[in-house]
Amino acid sequence: MDNFVPVENPVALLGLALITLFFVVPLLRAVVQVGSGDPWRPFERNGALVPGRYFSVLRAPRPGSRTTGGLVLRWGFWGGLTVLFLFASAYNAFFR
Repeated sequence: MDNFVPVENPVALLGLALITLFFVVPLLRAVVQVGSGDPWRPFERNGALVPGRYFSVLRAPRPGSRTTGGLVLRWGFWGGLTVLFLFASAYNAFFR
């Protein structure tokens, strides 16, 4: 237990847990949905990455107007947001 880093800010640790719940879990569910062979599936109406109205701007357009750039933008947004929030929370919880 010599390498154990005590958490000095328990609120930051709670934030890390909430970010994991709200960003990492849906991202992992989306990766499982992509396993079906359709990379647009997580962004369709009942997909893992567009719950409710708040992220509706990220919904997939109709099948005839889908582009690779739009898909990269959507996956990049979710991946980048998740990494950024996890890094910031972990930094505040363990290194401040």
